[in-house]
Amino acid sequence: MRRLTLVLLGCVWLWLGCQTEQVPEAPLRAGKEARLSDVSVPEGFSADTQNSWLHAEEGIRLAHLSYKGRPAVEPTVRFFLDQMPMQNWKLSHQREDFGLTSMVFTKGAEVCTITLYRSWGMTHVTVNLTRQAR
Repeated sequence: MRRLTLVLLGCVWLWLGCQTEQVPEAPLRAGKEARLSDVSVPEGFSADTQNSWLHAEEGIRLAHLSYKGRPAVEPTVRFFLDQMPMQNWKLSHQREDFGLTSMVFTKGAEVCTITLYRSWGMTHVTVNLTRQAR
């Protein structure tokens, strides 16, 4: 009987803990790691230069840029949803599946896909810049 009481008290304690209101995190600010002038990266992220490349010539930009940092996925997603329109990017669509968040933005003939996921206490961000097929 005593064990049942302890289990019930533990369940009530967990339930009450889940009901407490979370304090929203402060919005992330733009950092200095961005390699594209019109795609900001939040503070707290560093470039993964081993897994990144950028090609720009004669008005064509192509890129695969990887970053990782400690900020959680949710405020990082909010950062991109806030910042990209300030650089004239339009959100085409957003998808969340199995811990992976993907956002697709367009600007003129360019398409910027930003993918985020969390692993081993780090948020991984990939920025892919391509051109729309004609």
